[in-house]
Amino acid sequence: MKRRAIITASAAMLLAQPGQALDPSQSISQLRHSRWTLKDGAPGNVRALAQGKDGYLWLGSSTGLYRFDGIRFERMLADRDDPRRSLQVTALLAARNGDIWVGHDFGGIALYRDGHLRDANPWPAQGGVAGIVEARDGSIWVAAEARGKMLLSRYQHGRWRRYGAQQGLTDGMMGPMLAASDGSLYLALPPHLLRLAPGAARFAPLAMQVAPFAALDEDRAGRIWLADDSGIRPISGGQAAARLDPVNTPYVTRHIHVDRQGTAWITGQNGGLARLPAGGDKVEAAAGHMPLSLAALEDREGNIWVGTETGVERYAAASLIGAGEEALVTGFVAPARSAHIFYAGIGGVYRVGPGQRQPRLIFPRADIGVLCGDDRQLLAISLEGAFLLDLDDRGDVRRTTSVEGPLSVSCARDDRGQFWTGMDRLYRLDGGRLVPASGAAGQPGGTITLLRADGHGGLIAGRSRRGLLRIRDGEETALLPAGTSPIGSILT
Repeated sequence: MKRRAIITASAAMLLAQPGQALDPSQSISQLRHSRWTLKDGAPGNVRALAQGKDGYLWLGSSTGLYRFDGIRFERMLADRDDPRRSLQVTALLAARNGDIWVGHDFGGIALYRDGHLRDANPWPAQGGVAGIVEARDGSIWVAAEARGKMLLSRYQHGRWRRYGAQQGLTDGMMGPMLAASDGSLYLALPPHLLRLAPGAARFAPLAMQVAPFAALDEDRAGRIWLADDSGIRPISGGQAAARLDPVNTPYVTRHIHVDRQGTAWITGQNGGLARLPAGGDKVEAAAGHMPLSLAALEDREGNIWVGTETGVERYAAASLIGAGEEALVTGFVAPARSAHIFYAGIGGVYRVGPGQRQPRLIFPRADIGVLCGDDRQLLAISLEGAFLLDLDDRGDVRRTTSVEGPLSVSCARDDRGQFWTGMDRLYRLDGGRLVPASGAAGQPGGTITLLRADGHGGLIAGRSRRGLLRIRDGEETALLPAGTSPIGSILT
C-alpha cells in the first residue's frame, strides 16, 4: 500500500511539473505531442475533461468517470450503481472547493467528494447533461437537453432552483453555457445569445445572432468568444470571423477553449482538432491522421489536453523545432541569458529564437565546420577561411569581417570577449588575423580539437598527445594527461 501511494504521488507530480505556455507562432506539428489510447488503458469517447485541485486529470468517457495521474487511468465507481444511468459522461466541473461534478448522457448528475461518487439529482433526471459551470459567486449551474430544449438549474447555498421562460429563457436549439469572470452567465440558444448579469433575475437577449453548433469561451482579457457554423469571433465584434469546418457527426458538438496566450482550440470539427492563433485570421487544422476530437482543456502548466474518440492527447511546449531537411554540421552556440541559439548547417550559419517557425539563415556560406561566440559576435570557420560576424539585437548579421590565418578545427570566446582557435597550436584573434598565442600553448605539440572558456578567464583545451588541459596566460596545466583518462577520448 505504501509503495502504491509513493507511485501515485510521483505520477501526480508528472501532471504538476512547471511548464511553459505554448508558443502561438509554432504550428501544431511543432508542439510536443503525446497520446494515450485504449492500449495504454485510456477510455474511449472522452467528451469531457477537468483538472482537480490536486492536479489529477478527470475524464468523462463512454465507460464512465476516470482519474488520470500521468501513468494510470483509474475508473471511479459510484457508491451505488444506478442501472438507469448512462455510462457516458458528457460534462465535468472541477469546482473551486475540490468537488467534481459529473453530468451523464442520461441519468442526470453525480458528485465526487471525499473519495465517494454519489447521485446528486435534485429531481428525476430528464434528457442529457450538456454543461456544468461554476459562477463567480460559487453557484453551480447545470444545463440539460430534453427534446431539443434546455433545462437549466442553479444550486446555491444548499438549494436548487429551476430557470425557464419566466426568467427570460427562449426556445431554441440546444447551445453552450459560459460563466464569465465578471459574474455573468451566457447561454447560446441558436439563434439567440442570452446573458444573465450579476444580481439580475432574468436573462437578457444580446444583439448577436448565433448559428448552429455554437461554443463559448472567455480569454484572459475578458473577451467572450463565439464559435459556430458562421465561424469564430468575439461577441464584442471588431474582428473578422475565421471560417470553421462543419460539424455533422452524430452526437458530437463543437467546443472552444482559449488558452492563456489567446489561442483558440476548437474540437468537434469534421476536419479534426483545429486552432486559431492569437491575432490570426486563419484556422489551422492538425495535420495527418487525427481521431475525432471531442473536448479540450488547458492544465495549470499550460499544456493542452484533448479528449478524442480513442483516448486523450496532450500538446506541450516543444524543446526543439524542426530544422528542415538540412543536416547540422557544428554544435549549438547557446549564449547565456540570450533568447537565441546559433549553429552551422550545410548552407551557412542559422539562428533559432522565439517566434520562429523555422531556423533563419543569417550567414550563407558553405563548408562551415567550426562556430563559436555569443549573441554579440560569432566566429565562423570554413574551408574558405574564417569570418567574424557582428550581430544586432535581433541576432542578425550587421557586419562581416574576413579573418586571415591558418585553418582551425576548434574555437572559443573567453569571459573577456577574446576569441581563440586551435589547430597545431593555440591562436588568438588579433584584429583581423589569427596569431599564435604566447607561452607553451602557442607552440606546436598536438592538435587542439576542443576549446571551451573555463568561466574564470582561461580555457579548457583537449590536445592530442597531451590530454585535457587548462590554459591561462599561454601556460598549460594538465587536468587529465593523455593515457591516464579512464573515459577514453574526450570530444566535448
